[in-house]
Amino acid sequence: MQFNTLLTLAVAALAGLVDAAPAKRQTSSIYNIPGDPEYSVSEAQLQAAIDCPNGDSAPGTVLLIPGTGATPPLLYKSNFAPLLTANNIPWCNLLTPNLSLGDAQTTAEYIVYAANYLARSTGGPIRALTHSQGGLDLQWGLTFFPSARASLRTVVALAPDYRGTIVGPIVTLAQRVISGGKAQASVLQQNVGSNFLTALAAAPGGLSAWVPTTNIYTATDDVVQPEIGAEAVRSSVLAGAKATNIRLQDACFPVPKVTDHFTILVDPVAMFFALRAFAEDTAPLSAAERVGVCVAGTLPRFEEVEAVVDFTKAVLLGVTTTAGPFGMETYLEEEPPVRAYAL
Repeated sequence: MQFNTLLTLAVAALAGLVDAAPAKRQTSSIYNIPGDPEYSVSEAQLQAAIDCPNGDSAPGTVLLIPGTGATPPLLYKSNFAPLLTANNIPWCNLLTPNLSLGDAQTTAEYIVYAANYLARSTGGPIRALTHSQGGLDLQWGLTFFPSARASLRTVVALAPDYRGTIVGPIVTLAQRVISGGKAQASVLQQNVGSNFLTALAAAPGGLSAWVPTTNIYTATDDVVQPEIGAEAVRSSVLAGAKATNIRLQDACFPVPKVTDHFTILVDPVAMFFALRAFAEDTAPLSAAERVGVCVAGTLPRFEEVEAVVDFTKAVLLGVTTTAGPFGMETYLEEEPPVRAYAL
């Protein structure tokens, strides 16, 4: 079937996008694992954030992790969720607290717990798909909570900002003007040079892949930059033998490629590389695949779906959560202090 990316501007209600999850199993032995820092959140809260519409026991489950100001249904319900389902890949949502606008160190705890929980409930290491800040939060968790490393066998990160973004100070300034001098906690932490990012970079392995990780990013990202220049300074790049870094423009060269921070969620090339990573195939595109994926927009060797992303809904949610009264509890004058375990 020909891949067709449909962008719709209809505003849909957000309520009811998350299906009710089955009752959770008791897994207290994965709470405060020796060798990890202690959680700052109760196990009941951590467990309640795991939403598996089709159950939590399928081997190879993919944990869908959102970015700043978003939920998995908003980001993935009309693109990656049906794509995974069509290719017989089970998945679960992670409903991060405060739409990932609060302290990223706390959000990372939810990711670590979910990975360990699902690894136990499915009987083996799971996989993860992240967007934007979700990749950064996961990297923080893997760096400082070593128990999570054995719980993940593959990570696909779309437009992650491991080194933050130079756009961050602009967003921070706008938030301070609107809110009377404050900004969202995780926005402050994603500013280039923040204490949070400095601690991650200084930690052994902080900017290296702990598990097989495929970072898929775009030079024309309008939110996360720099993504140009030397690879070592690009925000979405990790080092190490377990890292595969794919910039869409390089993968498709000489075919022109213009993809931004949000259209990467429905980009056929990004989808193709994500599916191949989950199949543990990270080879470069063949000539035939380059024509099929980059030119024709097809997904050779995989079942395709019609991908939809609702930009109006995403923009409205972003404005509401970052500038309006919703989420004001996550507004701070300064970024949250780096926790003792990361100093």
